[in-house]
Amino acid sequence: MKNSNCYEFNELSVTELDFHSTRDQQRRAQSEKELDDFFENGAVGMHWVGPDGIILRANRYELELLGYTHEEYVGHHIAEFHADQNVINDILKRLVDGETLNNFPARLRCKNGSIKHVVINSNVYWKNGEFKHTRCFTHDLTATRIAEQGFLASEARMSAILNSAIDAIVTIDTHGRIESLNPAAERMFGYTAKEIQGTNVNRLMPSPFSENHDGYLANYLKTGQKKIIGIGREVVGLRKDGTTFPVELAVSEVRLGDLHLFTGIVRDISERKQSERALEAANAKLAGVVDAATQVSIIATDVDGTITLFNTGAVQMLGYEAAEMIGVSTPEIFHLESEVVRRGEELSLELGRNVSGFEVFVAYAREGQFERREWTYVRKDGHKVTVNLVITAIRNSDGKINGFLGVAEDVTERKRQDAALQAAKEAAESANRAKSEFLANMSHEIRTPMTAILGYSELVLDNVSDQENIDALKTVQQSGEHLLGIINDILDLSKIDSGKLSVERIKCSPTQLVSEVAALMRVRCNEKGLPLEVQFDGRMPATIQSDPTRLKQILINLVSNAIKFAEDNKVGLTASLLDAEGDEPKIQFTIIDSGIGLREEQMTRLFKPFEQADNSTTRVYGGTGLGLTISKRLAIQLGGDITAKSTFGEGSTFIVTLETGSLDGVQMLDNPTETLFSKSSKKKLAVNTKKLDCHVLLAEDDTVNQRLITFLLKKAGAVVTLAANGQIAYDLALAARDAGNPFDVILMDMQMPVMDGYHATGKLREAAYSGPIIALTAHAMSADRDKCLNAGCDDYTTKPIDQTKLIKLVAEQAEHQQSQLSR
Repeated sequence: MKNSNCYEFNELSVTELDFHSTRDQQRRAQSEKELDDFFENGAVGMHWVGPDGIILRANRYELELLGYTHEEYVGHHIAEFHADQNVINDILKRLVDGETLNNFPARLRCKNGSIKHVVINSNVYWKNGEFKHTRCFTHDLTATRIAEQGFLASEARMSAILNSAIDAIVTIDTHGRIESLNPAAERMFGYTAKEIQGTNVNRLMPSPFSENHDGYLANYLKTGQKKIIGIGREVVGLRKDGTTFPVELAVSEVRLGDLHLFTGIVRDISERKQSERALEAANAKLAGVVDAATQVSIIATDVDGTITLFNTGAVQMLGYEAAEMIGVSTPEIFHLESEVVRRGEELSLELGRNVSGFEVFVAYAREGQFERREWTYVRKDGHKVTVNLVITAIRNSDGKINGFLGVAEDVTERKRQDAALQAAKEAAESANRAKSEFLANMSHEIRTPMTAILGYSELVLDNVSDQENIDALKTVQQSGEHLLGIINDILDLSKIDSGKLSVERIKCSPTQLVSEVAALMRVRCNEKGLPLEVQFDGRMPATIQSDPTRLKQILINLVSNAIKFAEDNKVGLTASLLDAEGDEPKIQFTIIDSGIGLREEQMTRLFKPFEQADNSTTRVYGGTGLGLTISKRLAIQLGGDITAKSTFGEGSTFIVTLETGSLDGVQMLDNPTETLFSKSSKKKLAVNTKKLDCHVLLAEDDTVNQRLITFLLKKAGAVVTLAANGQIAYDLALAARDAGNPFDVILMDMQMPVMDGYHATGKLREAAYSGPIIALTAHAMSADRDKCLNAGCDDYTTKPIDQTKLIKLVAEQAEHQQSQLSR
């Protein structure tokens, strides 16, 4: 016998051997069948692997586990299905060496790409001493592994939450002993986990909370009454250093089998309590302020319009008590119904939806817009109050509207004052218009006879030789010119006061202006025996941007005053440039006289209209006191000013400073001298002797002026036809035009009976009359020229008549008309 597993056949007959052989075969076949059934239907994955690593066989469970078909799995190398390629060679070597694998962990790759976590058990099948294959049994641990990973992840998340939580988290057992506490709890209470674990949690509470806690815990465990369980309970915490602080506590119960714990989440609410106290104080202060605001009505409502606040100011303004209004009324009760309806109609059109009731007041505020509107409040006693009402939305921290606030100011008295001011303004404007009309009429009434006085005195002067008569006529002329100057000053002041006097900013030469003023003023200085010293201090710009007419007027006024008040010394005029290199260069004119001077109290009245140094000044020197006032106001309009200094008994100095405009690119004169001044100041201007060859229609109602103007025109060569009023002028002009012999020029007085010049001119233009019309008027206000031109006149001249200017105007218009007709 070779070994104990071998049978000996010496004592058995052939028949017996055959019997035994057949029975063994049957047993083997039955065993193989049972093995096949076990293999195919087993509840565990099985696959046989050959010594070359090729899968020889796989059961249904194995194929379903990995998702492969028999053809996709059997016959393929086992390495194709292992996710960890670095261990596959080791597995094969161990299997080929006949080593048994017990619970070997592996990761198998499924057909859909997912990974199965398995353990593999194996044994080696030998036949006739030869390694045939390895039988592998695959146990799926994927679900278990996922659960384990989930548990580990959950533990990691829980640990992260506990470690990063801002709030303290403390866990205790049923005896009140501390099981754990997170880092936030260590920081909050000042203990480390090591020194506090296992001790009673009441160490973290001051009296009486510490004494009561154990009783609460025992009572809960006995009765289930959750006095210690809850969210948001406010208690007091106790730190290791003995200080206390308010906390908010949330306690939950945890049961895991026999494990019974309580977890407390503790939040330090010191800052919140401090904020609450501050908010309460602020609210109290605000309530005090709101109630103290007795001059304004402050009313708050909820989103639906129910009143929630009614301050003392509202009580005083409306006559209702706060208790009558809060919680039971809406603002509509004290609003004028007609205004609410009208405003609702307006809003409905504006917003494209129906707006009524409380929405009338808050429609804009609800959309985040600010609205201030005038409303009428109706008091409890029925009296009406006009208010300016501002309504705003009250929003919470999320921006949601939870109410509205209306602040109203009583403007009843202000409205009354505004109405009174408006009435006063209208009265002042009416008075100003009356003044302007009076000045215009006065100008007309004075200028009309002045035309005859100056005109005829000049005509007579050319025809008399007796010196006494000549002196008398010159006196008449000088008196008339003086009177005309007074009228011009009054009109200029009126224009400035009404804001109707405008200044130009055009290019002009300051040296030329000074030259012209000096030439004109030397005549008066010579008459008084005074020298006039004019000089330029340093370089001067060749041109500046200013109003030459008004600048000349200022200088003439100031130099005339200096000559008037100078006694026996001299008068000086100096021009200089200031800040030539600066951004805003200015030009300065200094006028000096060695006259009577002024006292300090007299200086305070210097630039006031109709005032002079003292009452005796007018009697001694004459004048209205308007020159300095007008000059100063003109200087201000030209971007400058006039200042003065004076020493009584020695003389005065007036300094005019004006803007020059930009001097970029302007030529600078290094040595401006008096050689620029005209040396013909004494020469009388030659009268324009140009002859007129035209037919003029003169519309003038004043017979004296008719004779004077007719004489001047005829003397110049014109044919003159008279019309005593606008209606006659209108008829004559159209008749001449229709007869084919139109007038060359119409001189139209603008103020005549029957039909004035404005109306007559307008009617002529409406009748398509195109001939030139020159306005002839004694009105000299700033708007008169525009009024004449707007009526249809081609040009404008004032009375008294300037003979030279009149002849020149008529000649220009006549030539233009004749050239038009000859085309």
